Amino acid sequence: MVWRAAKAIRDKFRSWKLPQRSDKAIEDLSRMFNPIIRGWIQYYGRYYRSALYPTMRQLDRDLVLWAKQKYKKLRRHLRRAIHWIARISRSASELFAHWQIGARHGSMMGAV
Repeated sequence: MVWRAAKAIRDKFRSWKLPQRSDKAIEDLSRMFNPIIRGWIQYYGRYYRSALYPTMRQLDRDLVLWAKQKYKKLRRHLRRAIHWIARISRSASELFAHWQIGARHGSMMGAV
């Protein structure tokens, strides 16, 4: 994936302002943004899907910040929020398209 395309996708993530959407549930975020994510994966991932993984990890980082704002028990605990998102990505991988292709936080990508 060309670096300009990856930068454009990350800019789009920033424009969504996920951490400020603490009034929404994770299912609502999935319904709002999953069609866009799925389109990027189908378009850019057609020939070089693994190039999408670092960009999609940025989305996971934004989801971690969203979780820290949404849930009081995660507010000051970055590691707990990371593990919480990783647990959700493993148990409910159908929520986000990038979790379905294996680009999820805390997965064993590349492990033998």
